[in-house]
Amino acid sequence: RPSQTQMAEFYRSHYRKQHVLPLPYQGGLAQPGTPEFDLAIQQRGENQADLALHLGKTQAGDRVLDVGCRRGITLQAMKKRVDIQAFGIEPGESEAAIAADHGIQMHVGVLETFEPGDLKFDQIQMFHVLEHVHDPLACLIKLRSLLKPNGRLVIEVPDVMAPSGALQWFFQYPHLYSFSRNPLSALFQRAGLHPVSGLFAGTVML
Repeated sequence: RPSQTQMAEFYRSHYRKQHVLPLPYQGGLAQPGTPEFDLAIQQRGENQADLALHLGKTQAGDRVLDVGCRRGITLQAMKKRVDIQAFGIEPGESEAAIAADHGIQMHVGVLETFEPGDLKFDQIQMFHVLEHVHDPLACLIKLRSLLKPNGRLVIEVPDVMAPSGALQWFFQYPHLYSFSRNPLSALFQRAGLHPVSGLFAGTVML
């Protein structure tokens, strides 16, 4: 199993180069560095924004934190629909800078180094991040500590009961954990979170 140091080196040297995405409306996979990949990134952000707004029941003025937000495309799409206060966490400096240029308040780093003081959030969201962390339970407990009372946590992970694409991509090097509906719900409860709704179609969202 890769250590945190090995994971950091993998993300720095390999991850973005081998990270392919489904082509919207066309089928097939888009390769990094192509116009098709940029289109796929944009479409994925729009879809994630729709899901986050729907499951989170996001309201105008809500303080929303996106963990692993990359360029902030999901938050930007959400802001176009609802006037939220957008915050992001992203370890990639160049991608975090793009998000900041779009008015997102950024922490350049990882969740473990994020210490916002007394600042609490109405909604926190993580799309395809939890399967990458070394201690998912500790991660959820920290996220809970950052929420306001009755705040919402929106999590999306790949569904091991319905793996999509080639298996060598689904079970890739940085995926340290595999989840399905029941284990993720149980993990929520162990972290002191209460699952209230979900979507289950190729991925698991709670």
